[in-house]
Amino acid sequence: MKKLFNIYLVTMMSFLFLLSIPGYSSAQVEKEKKEGHPYRLEKVIVRDHPLRDEAMVVTPDVTVINVDKFKKAGSMQNIQDVLSEALGINVLRSNITPSPSETVYIRGMDQSRIQIFMDGRPMRLMGKRGYYKIDWTTMPLDNVETIEIIRGSHSLLYPFSMGGAINIITKKGKKTDEIKPDVSVTTEFGSYGAESYSASILGGLFNTIGYSFSGAGRSGDGYLRNNYYDTGSFNSRISLYLPTDGTLSCGLDYVENETGYAVINDPSRDDYDPDYPVVQADEVDTFTHDYEGKSYPGGDSYWKRRANEYNILFEQPLGPGELRAQVYKHKSDRDRLSYTSDGTQKKQLDSQRSQEIAIFPKLKRAPIFLFS
Repeated sequence: MKKLFNIYLVTMMSFLFLLSIPGYSSAQVEKEKKEGHPYRLEKVIVRDHPLRDEAMVVTPDVTVINVDKFKKAGSMQNIQDVLSEALGINVLRSNITPSPSETVYIRGMDQSRIQIFMDGRPMRLMGKRGYYKIDWTTMPLDNVETIEIIRGSHSLLYPFSMGGAINIITKKGKKTDEIKPDVSVTTEFGSYGAESYSASILGGLFNTIGYSFSGAGRSGDGYLRNNYYDTGSFNSRISLYLPTDGTLSCGLDYVENETGYAVINDPSRDDYDPDYPVVQADEVDTFTHDYEGKSYPGGDSYWKRRANEYNILFEQPLGPGELRAQVYKHKSDRDRLSYTSDGTQKKQLDSQRSQEIAIFPKLKRAPIFLFS
């Protein structure tokens, strides 16, 4: 009898508890309606192009740099100076002079596992002994508008890049009816006889034609013996803005670079020069510099490269994307001279020719969302 009474008591208590829930919930909801506060969302900025006002925009996987507005401690004379400040980018340099042996890494992956583009066109890789690299000396900074860095292999625009991609966008003029152009002239002087001169002009005519011209010259003695450099470049772009909102651009690029190989400066040799640091033969990294790294005083030891490039780019918006067609021709010559320990003058001439016609559709870049 007592057991049945306990069961009856528990059942009634449970029944009363269930009946009280709806009333409590209704009262609680009514109370929250009366005392509730609105939730204010943070501001969301959506931009079709993220660099209207900022020098750099950084997201977890993408960095976009406006070269004209970007500032850093020290001078900026080449693309590597800008890339070295970006998140996830490492630049390996062998000396302070311009050199084709410089390597750029994205998240630890070298240039054989990333892709480099200029205006969306893949840059040619030059390789030796299974090692691939980009000759950054043929891409001056004076004609660069923005640099896009995509980290990782998940990009829809560059799906075949294991480590990521770098897209260098050049200046092509501007669409304006103001006749007065933007003119810039800069000079810089630094240690070891470094000198830099550059000038550029950017403008447009009648909202129909845009133009961009730039030239630069840089030279210096270098830190090591015979490690001088002397570079010159000229870049030009002329754009025609079509009534269909498309653009037809023509470009010409010329770069000439001569850099001396640092020669052996051994105190035990008769040709030792105490005005320069000591460099002995067993200290030279021959993998990076090849046999020219063991050049000796007494002859010619330098590399010189001349590069010409012509290109025509057509871009036409089409619905959710755009049609791109590009024609380009590349020509470059490189001389490599070195003087050996036995007095032999070595000389090697390399030439590279390439031309291509490419037509490909491209989806519009997804807008970048910035939360602040």
